[in-house]
Amino acid sequence: MTYMKFEDVVRLWQADKKRYVKRSTYYAYSLLIANHLLPAFSGLTDVTENLVQEFVLEKLRRGLSRKAVKDILIVLKMILRYADKNGYMAHHDIDVKYPVERQTTHIDLLSLGNQKFLLDYI
Repeated sequence: MTYMKFEDVVRLWQADKKRYVKRSTYYAYSLLIANHLLPAFSGLTDVTENLVQEFVLEKLRRGLSRKAVKDILIVLKMILRYADKNGYMAHHDIDVKYPVERQTTHIDLLSLGNQKFLLDYI
């Protein structure tokens, strides 16, 4: 079976979606597609979980917030569900994992003057 390229599926999905969402939502979707999804997945006829996982890690490495990446993935998953439903691309369950955010704890130390003041007070 021959599948469609991602960018062709996106074009069909956008035409379909435009009828059902507000203009502002449609433009928000279009912006995410143009800036993130098409550069990453154009030319592909199969978008796998591994490709999406690498996409997520790269976006996080480049400084995008988790929320921004999740918003992009919502659009990507809508497109892939549409592609699967219409037989344009193969179906893959996509379960993305996000790296643990490690926070460095900062401990404020007393200056030498404050240490001396505290010791004298005690």
